[in-house]
Amino acid sequence: MKIRAAKFDDLIKIKELCVRNNLQVEKINKEVWKNFPNFSEFENVPIGWVMENNDGNIVGVILNLFMNYRLNDKTYKASVVSTWAVDDNYRKDSMNLIFKWIYQKNVDLLVDNRRTERSAKILKSFKFKNVPTKDYEKIIYWVLDYPNFIKSVIKKKLKIQIGPISIILAAILKSYDFIMNRNKNFYLNKKTFEVKSFDKKFDFFWDKLPKNNKFMSERNSASLEWHFARGIKEKRISVLTLSSENNLIGYIILMRSNNKEIGLKRMKIVDIQSLSNSEEDTKNLIANAVLYAREEGVHILELMGFGKSIKEQALKTNPYIRSLSNSPFFYKIMSNELKNAFTDNIEWDACLFDGDGSLDAID
Repeated sequence: MKIRAAKFDDLIKIKELCVRNNLQVEKINKEVWKNFPNFSEFENVPIGWVMENNDGNIVGVILNLFMNYRLNDKTYKASVVSTWAVDDNYRKDSMNLIFKWIYQKNVDLLVDNRRTERSAKILKSFKFKNVPTKDYEKIIYWVLDYPNFIKSVIKKKLKIQIGPISIILAAILKSYDFIMNRNKNFYLNKKTFEVKSFDKKFDFFWDKLPKNNKFMSERNSASLEWHFARGIKEKRISVLTLSSENNLIGYIILMRSNNKEIGLKRMKIVDIQSLSNSEEDTKNLIANAVLYAREEGVHILELMGFGKSIKEQALKTNPYIRSLSNSPFFYKIMSNELKNAFTDNIEWDACLFDGDGSLDAID
């Protein structure tokens, strides 16, 4: 048994491994690494690790994505764990792959934001911490299509299909929500506009965005284009912008994340940023996102993570809230420089933009 750094030449074999292990894979995009704006800074960081058996066949993999974070004008390199797959006969050695990721060199930060309760215990044993964003495990969501939402819930809970009765149940739930004043207060003072790419306005926006004592993944135009261009082209990502006098003052990014198994059409809010951090701008961004998702025929819109100010505006609409069994977002600081800079006064309003919650090497 041998574990070595993965190479781009391995990607076809890695794809075959993923397919064998029931991952729906069309291809693994080496462009996710090669098109990364700061790829040269990560030249001594592997794109992942593969496990080979005695015949030289790839029987396990863990992929390693790259991101840059900023804190008080300093840039720090982060490695983000991605696809982890091992053939059945070699599962007893699968922990050796995660060890390679945990003990890697030449990065300042390790990020893992897709952990189950079981794997979370493993990370905690290696002194990983939950992201400091409060209540990250709580998901805020708005129901936009009651009949189809009811159908999805019943299919998930009872494993059965229901027909016209869903209309009756939906009417009851919608009436109850009306009485409880749920999913209300979506008033628009400003209208957003959808964009299909990230121009220099996003660079000016990033430069002006308040960052003092904030730990943030990089959001200049090049980083955003790298992160979302494929998703926009494939109509998985929608970017809504807020402007004043032709200047960008805020944006919200939505990601399609359908659950095909239960027939649920869903969008998730990936990122919200505004220059003013004002209640009005945040409220308008969320309200525009809700109306946009409804027009797109989505059944629910979800918000996960973010800081206090954004959550407060979302909660004013009296949405639904559900909780995961544990916070899935873990991190570990590797470099002494970042450890010294990362004090208790630092804010990290983590969201799906961080980690690989909205970025995946696999199609």
